[in-house]
Amino acid sequence: MTSAMHQDLLVDICDKVNVSIMLYVDGVLNGSNTVSGGLQSTLFPASIGSRTLTQSDPYNLNSVGTIDEVAIYNYVLSASEAQLHYRAGTNGPVSLTSNPSGGNWVLSRPLGTLQSASVVNGSYTNVPGAVSPLTNSISSTMQFYRVKVK
Repeated sequence: MTSAMHQDLLVDICDKVNVSIMLYVDGVLNGSNTVSGGLQSTLFPASIGSRTLTQSDPYNLNSVGTIDEVAIYNYVLSASEAQLHYRAGTNGPVSLTSNPSGGNWVLSRPLGTLQSASVVNGSYTNVPGAVSPLTNSISSTMQFYRVKVK
């Protein structure tokens, strides 16, 4: 008998300026609330996955499960940035594939913004209306592509 393990991706956002907190589960807003004072200062180090009952207790109230790929930002993430965390965690690394199809090239990517430049180390700009997959006609003009995630 095999069992499937379900993993949730949690993104918790504290917006001190707008006195709110938001919890995203698998890229979807799951709950929000107002807060006063934002994050509280303490003499104790930050802890992820364990906490104490009181300030004099050791860190012994441990979460059950695996915590992976923790990120802390010095700015408030937008809803689309929280969604990108989920998509990056479930779609694997960013990739861009190209395949010939008739007289065209088909560019595919799981997430991010498609950008192009005329030289490989040139100034890249967003490709307008670039949905994935994007079909481009083959031309004699050289073009380079990349995917920007943020």
